[in-house]
Amino acid sequence: MKRVLFLVGSLAVAGYAQAGFGGGCAIKEQRIASKLEWAKAGGHRGQVLGLTRALDNVRRYCRDDLRYGRYDDIADREAEVAERREELAEARRESQEKIEKRERKLARAMRELAEIKAE
Repeated sequence: MKRVLFLVGSLAVAGYAQAGFGGGCAIKEQRIASKLEWAKAGGHRGQVLGLTRALDNVRRYCRDDLRYGRYDDIADREAEVAERREELAEARRESQEKIEKRERKLARAMRELAEIKAE
């Protein structure tokens, strides 16, 4: 009976995740819960303790919205790079001094974008 309930619960969580409502956290929770059931069935006490702790931590701390916040940061940096390129093109039409200033700003914006993408 427990296995049937677990299977139904696992399918519900997996469906929830595939529908796009839970993202990575729901998938992590489902995978850990599955491993936990196998450890319980096999009588592996140490694994049960570790997986129980891991499942509690996922439920407590995992947030899908953090991942989406990163995409906002990337979009902001890409917009800044585009703005700096436009400013540089305008400055090229005006004077050499402004060109150097705009080139520095563009280089900094591109470096920040690369750092965010690397994280």
